[in-house]
Amino acid sequence: MRPNPHNPNTVRLTRTLRIALPKEPAGAANTHNAYPRAIGFAPYYEFDAQCTGQPDPQTGYLISIHEIDTAFRDHALPILRSKLLNEHQDPSSVLPHLFRATNDNLPVTLTSLTWRLTPNQSITMTTTAPTTPDPSSVILTERFEFAAAHRLAVQGKSQDENHALFGKCANPNYHGHNYILQTETATPTALLTNASPALDIARAVNTHIIETLDHKNLNLDIPAFDQSTPDGVIPSVENIARFCYESLAPHITQLGATLQRVTVWETERTSATYPA
Repeated sequence: MRPNPHNPNTVRLTRTLRIALPKEPAGAANTHNAYPRAIGFAPYYEFDAQCTGQPDPQTGYLISIHEIDTAFRDHALPILRSKLLNEHQDPSSVLPHLFRATNDNLPVTLTSLTWRLTPNQSITMTTTAPTTPDPSSVILTERFEFAAAHRLAVQGKSQDENHALFGKCANPNYHGHNYILQTETATPTALLTNASPALDIARAVNTHIIETLDHKNLNLDIPAFDQSTPDGVIPSVENIARFCYESLAPHITQLGATLQRVTVWETERTSATYPA
């Protein structure tokens, strides 16, 4: 049996907080919807707060979810309101303040705080030590899409042999996917000024990945997947993820950030992450 690399006595609890920011304070008639709730038009965000520790042996609780809700709404929410009054304040520069305000008012460690700005864009701050938040960087996560055709086949094998390996994916006339690409980038807080690092990262992804792969035949149009060359590889989702990472990472470094990993979905149920 392989050794368990994790502490078997600890658990991680995640609490999602749904926050609307109406001009006038609103009550909590339906906290499943949002609290504060929206009255008319109002900004809406979701936060995922993760806490780690050992559950109380009597109650089974790591922490009461009410304590998480109260710590965030009483201490972080006022900061969020005041910071958003500055229209040019980048959310990435606000998150460290929200993290500290929440973490300082919890009896257990706040492992991470994720701010979901849209369904396809989020920023995360984590701890680097058991009780120490990392104020030096945040993780920017964003999803993109591209459409491409490919064929999975081993060079030199017959069609029957390739069909035995890859099934319909070995169709000699190719087939296509609407791919989803997710990038996770560690961005130093020193970069989090009025300029948005997320915008620069998105431009890099569009220039070096989307424009390269979108509406292309990966086998025929992308040299990295041309198996007639010595270095060409099969355009599996695993190899596509690696291609995206290696193509993008140097450009993210030039921005002063670090590309931690990319994930590529070829279907809703199948994805690959590189590096793992």
